[in-house]
Amino acid sequence: MKHLKIAFVGMMMAAAQSAMADYDYLNVVTTADATTSLPVSGLKLTYSDGKLVATSNGSVVYTEELTALSYMYFGNTNGVKEIQDDSNATVEVYTTGGHKVKTLESGKADLSGLPAGAYIIKQGVTTRKIVIK
Repeated sequence: MKHLKIAFVGMMMAAAQSAMADYDYLNVVTTADATTSLPVSGLKLTYSDGKLVATSNGSVVYTEELTALSYMYFGNTNGVKEIQDDSNATVEVYTTGGHKVKTLESGKADLSGLPAGAYIIKQGVTTRKIVIK
């Protein structure tokens, strides 16, 4: 069964590479129901040693065991409803106009209370854009 799942993931990745041009994000959902959104611009998907490896502009941006993957889907919005991180960095949420709307403690930060719209998330030296529908 393990070989069948790896072969299926390989086929999914091949199809995903061709579909990426039509969408802004690839949302990866694990069996633990955690969603990671990856901007497709410059994204390259490979698998090695039983892991999905996503790189962007030559840097690894995401790695996950194939057995821990539930499904992936493309969208023009990301699937982020919360931010989960093990760093000690505080999460700051800004509007696209630069106004800070929320400061969240590190770890698991719930974003579901934010109104629909685009936001900039700053956590330590990492900055990313999210869209909440």
